[in-house]
Amino acid sequence: MPEDHVTAGNPAKIRAHYLSATLLAALLTGALVWALTAYFGDRLHQEGRVRVAALAATIAAGIPAEEIQALGGPGSARSAAYLELRSSLIAARQANPDLKRIFVLLPGSTPRQWRFALDAVTASREHIGFGDPYDVTSHPKIEEARSGPTADQSPNPDSGGGWIGGYAPIRDRQGRVVAVLAAEVGAEAALLSVKRFRIGASVAYLLLFAGIAFTGMDRFQKRRLELERNRNIHARLSIHRLAEVMTRSGGETDLIRNALDTMAVATGFPQWALFRRDRDRGPMAIVAARGFPEGSPVDLKPDAAGPDICSVPLLEHGEPTGVLQCFATPARGFAANDVTLIRWLAAQLTQGLKRIQLESRDQLLASYMRSTDEMLVGFDLDGRITYANPAACRALGDTAGTLQGRWIDTLLAFSDGEDTIPFLKLLRQEGAFSGELQCRTLEGAAFPAEVTVSKATDREGNESAWVLVGRDISDRREREDEIRSRSEQLELIVEQLQQANEKLAEGSRMKNEFLANTSHELRTPLNAVIGFATLIEQGVAQSDQERSSFAKSIRESAEHLLIVINDILDLAKVEAGRLEVELQAGDATPTLLATAETLRPGAARKGIGFKVTVPQHPLNMQLDPARLRQVLLNLLGNAIKF
Repeated sequence: MPEDHVTAGNPAKIRAHYLSATLLAALLTGALVWALTAYFGDRLHQEGRVRVAALAATIAAGIPAEEIQALGGPGSARSAAYLELRSSLIAARQANPDLKRIFVLLPGSTPRQWRFALDAVTASREHIGFGDPYDVTSHPKIEEARSGPTADQSPNPDSGGGWIGGYAPIRDRQGRVVAVLAAEVGAEAALLSVKRFRIGASVAYLLLFAGIAFTGMDRFQKRRLELERNRNIHARLSIHRLAEVMTRSGGETDLIRNALDTMAVATGFPQWALFRRDRDRGPMAIVAARGFPEGSPVDLKPDAAGPDICSVPLLEHGEPTGVLQCFATPARGFAANDVTLIRWLAAQLTQGLKRIQLESRDQLLASYMRSTDEMLVGFDLDGRITYANPAACRALGDTAGTLQGRWIDTLLAFSDGEDTIPFLKLLRQEGAFSGELQCRTLEGAAFPAEVTVSKATDREGNESAWVLVGRDISDRREREDEIRSRSEQLELIVEQLQQANEKLAEGSRMKNEFLANTSHELRTPLNAVIGFATLIEQGVAQSDQERSSFAKSIRESAEHLLIVINDILDLAKVEAGRLEVELQAGDATPTLLATAETLRPGAARKGIGFKVTVPQHPLNMQLDPARLRQVLLNLLGNAIKF
């Protein structure tokens, strides 16, 4: 691995090194301070014991041995000499505030059998009487005091913070030990110098420790800043190398392969994988991998996580479009600066992929602009043309490339009228346009065009130009005119068909009415035939003349029925509109009387009076007797029926 990788990749080890060195120095200093404190503290402790023993010896020197010897028994506690000795002890205690207790012990027959002689306790409830026993088991120094002044090795605990006992012999003139004086001094006062020394030593150690820590931190910070500078330089160089590699790469596949190789060299991590999402927003799929053994199965997943995997999403407009994964080696994990560098490299890779996509899109757009039949015209905010594609040059008659620099209002207009608003002015008011305009070629010819104009922005989002997309619609206008003409013809044909349908409907209605009337006309003469035939059959006629009248009515009804049947057979003529009325000059009276005779039996059966009045002179007119009879039968038959 290169040296810059080691330097940039081990800040944690450097930190651990300085921390361990600082702790070691602090421990060594602490051990030295502890040793010195223990040594001098023991010396001061011994000096405190000596002072306590000296204090006991000083007080013992003021007590006459002869007076102690004169105290012979319990009754001596009330003697003046006893009281005087006790007063001197009380005075000595009051003169030394650090003294907790002073008393005098008389030796017994054995080393453990000692008795109280004097006690400086002033409270009556705490006073000890003369001759009371005293257990010296826990105070071996009392027996040692026969040889000379001495003191306890360590403080004796009590509710007041502990005390150290000082013991001194009281000797007579022959040097014999008559009694031993015990002085109990408060431990804090006796060992005050020890306490002060230890406090001073602790303060000194803390100052030394602070100095050691500050020195170690200062050296670590300097080293850390040096590593940070080296790491930043290394990161910038890595990003620069990656950017240079991606700039030289032509296609997307070549760019990804070179980028992964450069990342491996820059970071020291050999294994990389790149996942990308397809354009249909499907799942992530691996597109490239580096550093894995060939032929060995490797299960790579875009959502894999772990301490040996660093996954960085590739974002575009805030949406993840891919994942870049780096795999740590067994000998080296990911440090914070490694993750930061990988994120920077991922951002650089995202920019490179975006550049490739934009270049591909620009190439496609340029190819489209050159090959499309649509006019593409760009002009600045002042209306001066800056770009025109080949289709626009062909449509506007520009064969020498003179469109650039011309004003857009000289080529586009709403109409040929003088009061029309300029096109650029409308764009500035509305901000965009979509519709039809009149385009003028450089030779002055005009043609209709359908255009859409919108604003274009630069990289900073500022409005910088207008873009016009349009096409010549002359052919479409011709087709529309032709379609409009044919539509008018079709409308005329449809109108004629509607009129024919209306005539057919009227004929159908007339046929239906004819059939309805014919059914009525068939029933009426048949009823007459049946009625007169019934009269003849029943012998109702009283004379031959009346029978002859009945027979005549039957014949006339049958003739009328024949006429109706003929009309039914002529239904085809009715549907074809060729039914003819044969008018002839004649008298209408016989037709009226024959019709009345035909209907009279039906009226008689219903009890309806039926009377026909005709003039004495003939009713001459132009008539079709059969049609007139049919009309009268319909009218009078309905009157009788209803």
